[in-house]
Amino acid sequence: MNKLIRIILSIFLCISICAMPAYAADSISAKPVIDEYTETHNRTVSRTVNINNTYKTKITLTFAVAKDLSNSSGWRIIGVLDGSASNAGGWVYVSPTITIKSVTYADNCQKASVLVEYYASIGAGTSAYTALITIKL
Repeated sequence: MNKLIRIILSIFLCISICAMPAYAADSISAKPVIDEYTETHNRTVSRTVNINNTYKTKITLTFAVAKDLSNSSGWRIIGVLDGSASNAGGWVYVSPTITIKSVTYADNCQKASVLVEYYASIGAGTSAYTALITIKL
């Protein structure tokens, strides 16, 4: 009986010693403490723009968001970083380079309307086209 109690106590001692470092590691956060307005991420959105349902251009925008707990989405748009265009149908050529002409924010920066300019050709030289892309979180 004494031997059985020693074995049980030894098992409990081993378990408690092994469990202690794991508990201590769980209680220490390896992540830095970040306030709600400094955690940022980049996101991408793509939209297809139609001209007369014949010429289609895919516009892709990269934008930055920051954590904002006052918004229903938990995020806010803090800027549009860059973008590109590609042929989605009908064009002979679409330049991948776009120009961001303006950005308008709404709904506490949960929505952004981005006016972009891109160049495309139907076969007789390139022309400038504009598109309004809406980003909603």
